[in-house]
Amino acid sequence: MKHTQDMILKASVKVFSQKGYSEATTKEIAMASGLSEMTLFRRFESKHELFIQSLRYALDQSIDHQKKINYDLSIMAFIKQMLHQKLFNVSMHKDLFKMFIRERLSQNIPKEYDMTQVIIREMKEQFDQYNAYCHCSYDASSLSKWISACVLQYIVNDASIDYHELSLDKQQKYVNTCLYVSDIKEEK
Repeated sequence: MKHTQDMILKASVKVFSQKGYSEATTKEIAMASGLSEMTLFRRFESKHELFIQSLRYALDQSIDHQKKINYDLSIMAFIKQMLHQKLFNVSMHKDLFKMFIRERLSQNIPKEYDMTQVIIREMKEQFDQYNAYCHCSYDASSLSKWISACVLQYIVNDASIDYHELSLDKQQKYVNTCLYVSDIKEEK
């Protein structure tokens, strides 16, 4: 039962990522999953419900799977770590993230699945934890929005670069280029 649903969700994420909500068909999703369209509709009442469940599934599979976060770093090292993790993750799922943005702009995605807001919320929680751990008072909201802007800029402008396939040295250079435009200062 769960295996069948996972097969459908994996296939639907792939098809929706490639074609978007409007262009994707349940027939294509069923074919991609290796199941019948009837089986698909036994699990999901409508294409819209499948789409929303696919978004949840995709978020669980991509956004939430971050490496262990090291809070015992300077603020700049922590920001580099966070930016690197986000860029690495997004790079591995570029089509998915582009679809999230495209479909949100088309208002096919509910606000709770707005990737920008999901990333900002997640980053803010991590910066709040960093502040608590280090007894600092960095502006978690601003830092979260800034990193999210860097990630969105990558998705929109630099997605031809497969960040996750770059050497570690080139990844560090990319992150440093993003940081170069910031005015973040260490607290004294």
